[in-house]
Amino acid sequence: LNHKTYVRYYFLKPLNQIKLKPDDIKIRYLNQNTIEVCSKNFCKDVFLYDDLNVLQFDNNYITLEPGCSQQIKVRASSNFNNKQIRYISLNSILQNTMYEHH
Repeated sequence: LNHKTYVRYYFLKPLNQIKLKPDDIKIRYLNQNTIEVCSKNFCKDVFLYDDLNVLQFDNNYITLEPGCSQQIKVRASSNFNNKQIRYISLNSILQNTMYEHH
């Protein structure tokens, strides 16, 4: 069976009082149209993008559980590699940092 499970997280404190660990997001290129995204830490509201705006992600604005990965389909107007993909998360916003994937 191909069922997707969705989980919602609610924070009961104002955002400036939430203590999220730094995101430690890793992006791995699996094939021409699939990447795998994972983190050692809980990462809320991960948004994937690229500077040229040529990539489209079938599942974006995701939450990553510690040690769990998510496979995401990517549509691109040309070949791409995972180094083009950037991200921002609630973790990085609360810590006032944005990360580029290296």
